[in-house]
Amino acid sequence: MAEVERRLESEIVALILRHFGPVTVLAEEHYALHGDYAHKASGDLWFAVDPLDGSKSYKAGRDTYAVSVAACRGTEPVFGVVYRPSSGALYVAEKGGGASVSGRPLTAPIEAERRLIAVGNGAVLSPQSNFALENLLLLSYELEHMACTSLKLCFLAEGTRAGFIKLLGSAGGLPRVWGLAAGQLISTEAGVKPARLDGGSWHWGAGAIAVGDQRFHEELF
Repeated sequence: MAEVERRLESEIVALILRHFGPVTVLAEEHYALHGDYAHKASGDLWFAVDPLDGSKSYKAGRDTYAVSVAACRGTEPVFGVVYRPSSGALYVAEKGGGASVSGRPLTAPIEAERRLIAVGNGAVLSPQSNFALENLLLLSYELEHMACTSLKLCFLAEGTRAGFIKLLGSAGGLPRVWGLAAGQLISTEAGVKPARLDGGSWHWGAGAIAVGDQRFHEELF
């Protein structure tokens, strides 16, 4: 399985370098093996790549997995693509240009009908996340395993999820955002708001993050 992911990642990285020239690429499988960028170059344009976000779901025969690629400038995504092979859905967003799924514009509702929250494994290790989750459970929210970060953010953009809580990590100064960047841009362009659970301004640094609809944020904070 890991070999398949590495081959797919190598093909994606090669395509990026072929079309964009020498740019920095942060790719999950390369990072897991070497703890560094898959390719390093000067300039503020760089790419975040997750060749198979939700690999455990894929191995288990579930359909919650995706390919996630984002172009970033500095510390924010400017273009993102999430492809869901099981359904053929292609989610795309450009900063300031809106989001779409398979050509259909995406606008998230102010309030999702089902109060369902996707929760990352690491979130339970954060006191801030635990406190937030306990409060939301008292308000009759449902929880589900994250499984696939990029896809759950796309579900937020479609309005089939109310919120998302994840513990974002970093190591050696590298933000571990390969599965987050594209989905974050897609959900943001659809009108969903990201926030830090520590109350600080939004950034990609290590810590607990939350993304959700208007009611989610009102009840979270």
